[in-house]
Amino acid sequence: MLNYESIAIRCLVMNRINSTSLDPVRAITWFVVFGISLLLFLGAVSLLVHV
Repeated sequence: MLNYESIAIRCLVMNRINSTSLDPVRAITWFVVFGISLLLFLGAVSLLVHV
């Protein structure tokens, strides 16, 4: 049981380090995805309005 617990704690720590180092990248990717979906939504709305 001790081995499993230490492995789990190590995985959690590594995930923390990875998430903190990848936070800006994740924010940028979320912003890009949000912008693209917003543009697609506006395009669809404009098409519906024109039709």
